[in-house]
Amino acid sequence: MEMKIKCPNCGMESYNPNDIENKYCGNCHAFLEDIQIGFLNEFSYLMGQVMGTLSKPEVRKAMIDRKGVTDTQIEKFEAAAKSLINTVCYE
Repeated sequence: MEMKIKCPNCGMESYNPNDIENKYCGNCHAFLEDIQIGFLNEFSYLMGQVMGTLSKPEVRKAMIDRKGVTDTQIEKFEAAAKSLINTVCYE
């Protein structure tokens, strides 16, 4: 079986031994580790935005009033989101 590496950003596959050894995407001109760190930073930022929005009392009230969401459901979502952030970004 021939060795290859696939970029998570652009999807390009490389069979070049140097790309495989260095985990490098010639199409993106970036090391895969740097691309993954960029994804994690973006994910962490977006989840922070979601969490910040949910912490606003007017947003919580609107979710409860308009969508029938309960405080318990919001709290469970917040706990799950925090756990996901910790798992993806810090482990």
